[in-house]
Amino acid sequence: MENLDPFCILFSGLAESPAIREKIKEFARRHKRILPVCDEQLSTVAALLSLCDLYVGNDSGISHLAAAVNGNVIALYGPTDPLLWRPVGQKVRSISAGAPPSSLLSITVNEVYETLRLTSPISGIYQESGREDHKKLRSVNFVSNP
Repeated sequence: MENLDPFCILFSGLAESPAIREKIKEFARRHKRILPVCDEQLSTVAALLSLCDLYVGNDSGISHLAAAVNGNVIALYGPTDPLLWRPVGQKVRSISAGAPPSSLLSITVNEVYETLRLTSPISGIYQESGREDHKKLRSVNFVSNP
């Protein structure tokens, strides 16, 4: 997936502190294919999510919205139980950090990548050749709380 040159959206809102939102914007300014979307209306967020090939995010309402408008979701869970709280959908995958006091910080990038590679229906999307319509948006939800 390193050669895909994906376009990423970093969603943030009132749950993040002003300092975290500023860090997100600074990060996006340093990377040409990252768009920070902060404090947008749900209809705008839903429209953006519907264009994404994949959404990766924490246990949040936006993860449920992504599952509703798109379906390709990897939801990350800290101490909460994904069996109770995961978004509904056949293309939704969950990664759990485990029981308390576990946190999202214990979930590695490799775990997320392997979940995508092994279970996602979109994992082979970029192996197609000769098509330009495969360059859709990709979404990443910024996780600020450990």
